[in-house]
Amino acid sequence: MNRSFAAVGIVTAIAVAAMLTESPKAPPPAPAAEQSPASRPQPVTAQAARRLIASGAILADVREPEELAATGKLKGALNVPLTQLRQLAAHGATPAELEAAKQRPEILYCRTGRRSREAGAILLSQGFRQVYNLGGFEDAMKAGLPAA
Repeated sequence: MNRSFAAVGIVTAIAVAAMLTESPKAPPPAPAAEQSPASRPQPVTAQAARRLIASGAILADVREPEELAATGKLKGALNVPLTQLRQLAAHGATPAELEAAKQRPEILYCRTGRRSREAGAILLSQGFRQVYNLGGFEDAMKAGLPAA
């Protein structure tokens, strides 16, 4: 009987030691969209955005028209709602006002930066190469970008 308990104790000790010395397993790799920086718009500061806009970049607000009516938008910004981008992307298309300027930098913003990040990923997946996320409207205003 004592030999049985001793054998179980030894086996348990070996198993525990093996678990402690075994290197931790790496988490599974992230999806490709999360791995590649090219699949996400690049963050841009208000100062850098100002320079890009002066050199011909497109500024687009991806909030819904009702939000713009309530808060306004940045001077010179187009309104290209994320919902519209999603619908067009589902059919392999982009808004005409952006497609015409596909070779120019695109600077996107919304209320907080989340929707502009998603919109930027959509544009990048459709062949746009220079897509920037300015972040939130209020932050851009505080940083000195003028309202319309």
